[in-house]
Amino acid sequence: MLGGKIKVQAKKKKETIDYKELLSDVDFALYSTLRDKRNELAKTEGISRWNVAYNHQLASMATDRPKTKADLEKIKDFGEKSIEKFGEVFLKIVADEENRKSD
Repeated sequence: MLGGKIKVQAKKKKETIDYKELLSDVDFALYSTLRDKRNELAKTEGISRWNVAYNHQLASMATDRPKTKADLEKIKDFGEKSIEKFGEVFLKIVADEENRKSD
């Protein structure tokens, strides 16, 4: 019992990332659209938004502009289940943005 003392380890505070500062204006606009869709999907599914995709994954989609599910597999921690369930939705948003840019 460590001499009657309990060792308490303080939790590290997670650093907040400001994607608006980190991403270009164009990439941030796509990131925002992806984030809104992620939140909508989570609400519809009745799950946490983090079970759909993390912010860093959305930022990767915004900068890397994946075109296929194989491209989504390259995104850190974006698992097979998320890709199967939500991948096509995110790919469509990215494709729509790419088509809009080229018009």
